[in-house]
Amino acid sequence: VTDIEVSELKWSLNKFWNFVRQQEKDPDELWKRIIDVAVRSVISCSAAIHKQQISFCPFPFLNKEVFGMDVMIDSEFKPWILEMNISPSMQTATQEDVIVKTPLVA
Repeated sequence: VTDIEVSELKWSLNKFWNFVRQQEKDPDELWKRIIDVAVRSVISCSAAIHKQQISFCPFPFLNKEVFGMDVMIDSEFKPWILEMNISPSMQTATQEDVIVKTPLVA
């Protein structure tokens, strides 16, 4: 096992898309598949989300929620949702975190 810096484990989206192209895959097609699996994940738990919304928000139409999803891309470039979080952590441990998360809360 080698020592790897945390910053080496997190890639910017631009770095990831460049990697996808280097593997001779289409980033646009992969992005469509990621969106598809993400939407299906949200739909699959929409009843539970709605139930929580009714319980904790008297005016659900004013409610906004951030979902965090960890997506794994397998060797066939098929996306898989590993987990989905409501109100994911906005802490920044790396420069990549700052770049990605800051615009979400600004």
